[in-house]
Amino acid sequence: MAVEAFHLGVNDYFTKDYTLMYFQRIINSINQGIGGYWKQLKREQMQDSLIESEERYRSMLDNAHDAIIFAKADGGIPVGIRQFTLFQHPA
Repeated sequence: MAVEAFHLGVNDYFTKDYTLMYFQRIINSINQGIGGYWKQLKREQMQDSLIESEERYRSMLDNAHDAIIFAKADGGIPVGIRQFTLFQHPA
């Protein structure tokens, strides 16, 4: 039964024992579970924020009317230009 429970996602397993160590183990297990939940929630929020930031960045580059080129301090260009069109204006 315990093995099946772990396969289903259980993080800890207790047997009946009413000593002080038993209750301390329960408290520690609950604290670890809550901590893991908050870490996962924070990670998901950071991933969502990163995706949103990347979408804004991509939209800015895709909708720009001017060429945007990013250059590194050593002169290299880390971001390639996907699409670039030159327009000639009548003289």
